[in-house]
Amino acid sequence: MDIEKFCELYKTIMEKYSWKRMINDCIEPEEKRQKGRKPKYVRFSLDTRDGEIWCATFEKAPMEDISFRLDDEKEIKAMFDWLNGSDDVT
Repeated sequence: MDIEKFCELYKTIMEKYSWKRMINDCIEPEEKRQKGRKPKYVRFSLDTRDGEIWCATFEKAPMEDISFRLDDEKEIKAMFDWLNGSDDVT
């Protein structure tokens, strides 16, 4: 994923799936709240050979992470499925 697409991904995560969003949702009526997971920590992996961001890793629990490749459309879809609450991701 190049830097432009990464910036879009970053904005989407912060707008819909962040703790900042979760806190803002507390004051919103139920129908305006963003559903889905709100992971506290996300790490991204950068390949310095070509400058591509190729992996996003979310903390599921204090000792458990889940990672998704950002160079594969199926993995990106699985990442958003997981963020939206699905437990059925591979």
